[in-house]
Amino acid sequence: MPVNPDPSRTETLALLTSEHSQKWLAYHQSLLRSSHISNLPRISIVTPSYNQGEFLEQTILSVLWQNYPNLEFVIIDGGSTDNSMEIIQKYNKYLTYWVSEPDRGQSHAINKGFSHCTGDILAWLNSDDLYLPGTLHHVARQFNQSKKTDVLTGAWIAYYHETQFFYGTRACGAGVHPAMAILLSHHAHLGQHSTFWRREVWETVGPLQESLHYAMDHDFFLKCCDHGFRFKLSAYQLAAFRRYAAQKTKAWKRYATESESCIQRYKQRPEWRSPIGQLRLSVAKKIASLAHHRNKHPRLGLVPLYDRNQIQEWFADLEDGRQLSNSCQPEHRE
Repeated sequence: MPVNPDPSRTETLALLTSEHSQKWLAYHQSLLRSSHISNLPRISIVTPSYNQGEFLEQTILSVLWQNYPNLEFVIIDGGSTDNSMEIIQKYNKYLTYWVSEPDRGQSHAINKGFSHCTGDILAWLNSDDLYLPGTLHHVARQFNQSKKTDVLTGAWIAYYHETQFFYGTRACGAGVHPAMAILLSHHAHLGQHSTFWRREVWETVGPLQESLHYAMDHDFFLKCCDHGFRFKLSAYQLAAFRRYAAQKTKAWKRYATESESCIQRYKQRPEWRSPIGQLRLSVAKKIASLAHHRNKHPRLGLVPLYDRNQIQEWFADLEDGRQLSNSCQPEHRE
């Protein structure tokens, strides 16, 4: 349900820690003018969270500071016992919907969040990850320009919280098109935090498998490929994936176990067990492996939305914005 940009909404959002927000507001307004997009698709973002008060506010600001006029933002909290509720209540007026109650895990929380969304474009952003500036405008432009694109996945940044070190990576990890054989090759994983899809995709292959607690994203993207949805890779860095000591995703063995079970479910099909299917998998594995190693080559670079200094400025402003907003009074629901 596209609408025309609403300047009053972006001006209202600028009231959030105005010194930093106004700077990024000006940038995003210039994006709107230069992109010549007359109708912006509604983008729905779901953030699942549980006891992530240390990072949640920066995640919220990275969405709100996009100043995207046609945004739905939903937060599903699993009944946190830290300061998450205080943070969510502080931004109550800017959220489409939020709730804090026990759930059956991250997949259940995400499914519950999307049940409250009406957007044309959907995505979820975990409560310890961040969007980079200009992401939602770039996503809207890509989907408007290519009606054949069902799923858009972009490059992203790995951000080390303790050291503030970061580096870029290509879309789909290895930078190759996520055809089914590639996703079954163990060498290519889409960055969930930098991937967006049309509502039709979710209505066809959703909801997420709630028995999966780590690799629900890999399972979802495998289903997208299996149903023939068309992927588009963007060279632009759209999100930052935060790495830190207590991170859930650091349980790589559990992720690998779930991911492998998803992969084996497809590999047991006759079309993949046949000689031709085995050949396709072998070729895909070699292609993905080669691209994975090339991805680490420093001279290959990326096409970032921002240079390194600008990315550092975004991270610093988000941290300053979080600290400045601590003086705001929480806004409670009636």
